[in-house]
Amino acid sequence: MTLAEADRLWWKNLLAASARERRHQEIFRRLRKFLGFGLIAIVAAIGLHLGFFCYRFDVFSDPVFGRDRGWLGPYIRGNRDTVDVGKVGYYESTDYALYDFYSGPCRAWIFLNGLNYRGT
Repeated sequence: MTLAEADRLWWKNLLAASARERRHQEIFRRLRKFLGFGLIAIVAAIGLHLGFFCYRFDVFSDPVFGRDRGWLGPYIRGNRDTVDVGKVGYYESTDYALYDFYSGPCRAWIFLNGLNYRGT
């Protein structure tokens, strides 16, 4: 089959398809495009969240323990509410907003350091 014959066959099949089939093809083409952009957006959002987590927290530090909550995660950079008590930091403040916002990465960090998230 030559290229010209293949082109004619393609056009013949395209024109023979009903309007309903063409509409479905168009919908699925747009859906695939939308899902591709959505997947890129989700991956970018997760990457940015992890990047800001590494920026706000000292990921190579010792774990921080809070009296009310147990293990919280790593040290917050520039925070004066964490006291170094040896190999562990003790969080003296009652404001856990940053640890709550980054609870997913903090839980993963605690797990990777061999600690229990809500226990001692």
